[in-house]
Amino acid sequence: GGAPSVLSRPPNPLLLKVKLETKPRKFEDRVLVSYWVGGGVESSFNVLEIRTLNTINHCQILVDTEKATYSFKFPSPASAEQVTQHVNAALGKIFPSPTAG
Repeated sequence: GGAPSVLSRPPNPLLLKVKLETKPRKFEDRVLVSYWVGGGVESSFNVLEIRTLNTINHCQILVDTEKATYSFKFPSPASAEQVTQHVNAALGKIFPSPTAG
């Protein structure tokens, strides 16, 4: 493993069961994955494509990207918080705060 293999593996992959709104008021079971798994991916987006990430309630997050809007229902508030923290951490690595250090 050289640098490419290290870079291709995220340090903290996220894998969660969620309910994705596929039609108005119709949610279907899906798996939210924070890294590329190859084949069989229904839809995907990069954290850099996220315009807004809104908490609808303790277990539901609305993610608005450049291409689409995704409404996710999580099994627990902790799962929803985990996703929010994961996105914030990813963006923090890309755009570090000038006060961090």
